[in-house]
Amino acid sequence: MDINKQYKNISKKILAIDDPNNLALKYITKKINSNNYRNVPSPEQNGQNVDQVWKFLSVLNKKKYKMLPIPPGDDDGRMTSRDFPLYVEFKTEVEKKLGKMTKNSIKKNYGVDLHRGGLITRFDKNKLETDPFKRSIVYYFQITQDGKKFAKEKNKIKRDKHYELYTERLIGDLKEDVEKILSDKNGINYLTFHEVMFFVISMRDNDENLFLDYNQCIELLVSYRKLSKHARTNEIHDILSTSLKPSNFENVTKTYKRDYDNWVNKINHIFEKLDFGSTFNIVDKEKGNAFQKIQYASISKTKKQIDRDKNERKKYFEKHFNKNEKKLKKDNPNLKAFELDHIVPRKDGKRMEPAYQKNIENHKNLLFISADKHKIKSVQRSKFKILEKLENNDLMYKSFDGECLILKFKENVLYNPKLIDDMLSHNKELLDWH
Repeated sequence: MDINKQYKNISKKILAIDDPNNLALKYITKKINSNNYRNVPSPEQNGQNVDQVWKFLSVLNKKKYKMLPIPPGDDDGRMTSRDFPLYVEFKTEVEKKLGKMTKNSIKKNYGVDLHRGGLITRFDKNKLETDPFKRSIVYYFQITQDGKKFAKEKNKIKRDKHYELYTERLIGDLKEDVEKILSDKNGINYLTFHEVMFFVISMRDNDENLFLDYNQCIELLVSYRKLSKHARTNEIHDILSTSLKPSNFENVTKTYKRDYDNWVNKINHIFEKLDFGSTFNIVDKEKGNAFQKIQYASISKTKKQIDRDKNERKKYFEKHFNKNEKKLKKDNPNLKAFELDHIVPRKDGKRMEPAYQKNIENHKNLLFISADKHKIKSVQRSKFKILEKLENNDLMYKSFDGECLILKFKENVLYNPKLIDDMLSHNKELLDWH
């Protein structure tokens, strides 16, 4: 059968579950029809825990592995002790601590996650650092300073803290999205496994056809919850798990195949990381993926943070526009897609002292920007955190590696120019704290 007809038939089954105009169902079919349906960074290694990461790093931290050569390619058979003696020695040591491993599990699971989480650096053949979020041929591993601290830590409780910071770097942006959804006054006090899988994770999607801003995500969550519980927990799952099997898609390359089990597995890795630490509880795990929900581990613990955030948001609009957000958007319909952005992202405050966290939430660290610019910042994992002033009240976000994001006044950003000097000063203080 023609591949597009297959997608179309699956889409018809999904839309037939309920009202075919239901926005959530339509978006799910849109995902199914895209080759980027699961196109978001996620932890690679299922079951990777504190102890495993610590043991892996304790081996890599040995002086002889300071710049460890890694066999390029996917085939373990190409690796010989003669070609890569140091790597073979490293692999043998790791296996003594963690059990039998393939070259690919070291490279693709541990290597990818530990690089994204800031515990190792991977290099190309010229010993230049590779981008942790892009595919590239890796020739060397090197442990970072944070990785060394983790590897040397003997105190188990402190190792847990290192691991929590590591997971924060892996999924910090997504965690921030989940916190925002659960803390805002939108009637949503939990998120299910499938809601994260279908909608929430798309707030970090770099495919512009699938990307959802905050308001779009909330709209789809509300639409999804209008479906019956049976449809949400059984019917959609049954259709996708039966239809989206690689073996069902014949005579096409891997790009055009769909794999529901793999998709679920990617989200499960994320849930495992969200379940570590004190912010969230993952409940109903014994019933299977479809019933899992994310909730705050302690509402009382987070309420002070939530109230402070709301008060600072309110201050921003009062100081910059002398009116609240609702009134501003009502008076200016073109601002409906504008969103408040933390200039230095909230996740940066998670691993710092309370005084720093408080200043992250300060209204001087907020900026009212258009959804398209907010999207660019989001998919770049919030690396644009340096604020600079340009001519005509335009502003510029910069990253530490020199990339820029221009914000045109009134077109991409709205603020009171009289307050910009205080904002720039506050931004500098936050960055100097790093």
